[in-house]
Amino acid sequence: LTVEFKKAIYQSPVQTLLQTHREGMANMFSFYASKNKRDKRSEAAKELDLEEYTAFIGDINAGERITTNAEAKQLFYNVLGEAASSAKGLLFHEFLEVISALACYKFPNPFLSLNQKLEAFISGCLVSKETWRRSRLALQSISKFRL
Repeated sequence: LTVEFKKAIYQSPVQTLLQTHREGMANMFSFYASKNKRDKRSEAAKELDLEEYTAFIGDINAGERITTNAEAKQLFYNVLGEAASSAKGLLFHEFLEVISALACYKFPNPFLSLNQKLEAFISGCLVSKETWRRSRLALQSISKFRL
């Protein structure tokens, strides 16, 4: 992610939107971050590793392809940045950065603000029950989103 894009993510309108949906996104993150972990309460469950991230992307792409697997993997390592050599996965705030980037993949229109793209992505993809029909547990995790 570019420095300009990261700055845009941390601007007030985007942060306000993310705060509105924080509980739902936290539940979604927790669902995927503990997917492959035996102890769901362990420190490791606070990170979304590449395998879990790939499962998340697979579920997102199930209804309509938003990104290719290669682009998704590149995004994962791009968000980790310099920490990629030592970090094993994404922390929650990095997961929100991924969500913001995926919104731009889904809605590439340059005349829409990041906030508009993110709102459309959250309501159209993340909150949509159609997106999560393959996984009952993931479907339960979205119940905390505020519309």
